[in-house]
Amino acid sequence: MKKNILLAAMTACLLFSMSNEAKAQYNGHEFEVGIGAWSSNDIIFSLADMVVSVVPLDVSFKDHSSTGAFYAGYKYLFTERFGLGATLAYGRDAFNCYSTADAMVGRLNRNHFTFALEADYKYWQKGIWNVYGLAGVGVTYFNQAYKPNVGAISKNHKWHPNIQLTPVGIKAGNAFGGFAEVGIGYKGVINAGLFLRL
Repeated sequence: MKKNILLAAMTACLLFSMSNEAKAQYNGHEFEVGIGAWSSNDIIFSLADMVVSVVPLDVSFKDHSSTGAFYAGYKYLFTERFGLGATLAYGRDAFNCYSTADAMVGRLNRNHFTFALEADYKYWQKGIWNVYGLAGVGVTYFNQAYKPNVGAISKNHKWHPNIQLTPVGIKAGNAFGGFAEVGIGYKGVINAGLFLRL
């Protein structure tokens, strides 16, 4: 027990000293907003048959549309290179629903919300340029509503785990700037946005 307390105290002291050292050369808080395309939620929902339970079985899905993944996040920067924080993402998907006779019989709409914890590591820095990697893990909640041309609206909701793996991200700027990332997960295969450091 004493060893665990000592280890926790030493870890806290190390993180505190790293944080103080970083403050002398780097801002400690970072806020970001962005939008991504082809998120994991888009991919899952484009395979609508896997997750739909409010639509009749003889209905097929076409004309998929998506808003993309809008997100906002916060990170505490422990050092110049390492940050830890959280992200909230939102997206909306819609499908037209067709009968076996290829007549449109209704519309399916979905909203999805993802909350995730994230860590990033900057592995190259020069001037205002940073190249980094990012990993996040979280949970997605989605609700869906099927509105048939005739009859009552059917609704349900589900939860599923979600991740973001971004091997390459590029940031340009110091206190304020922009970024672009390539990866896979709840932010999308590609995403971009703006950040602010305080």
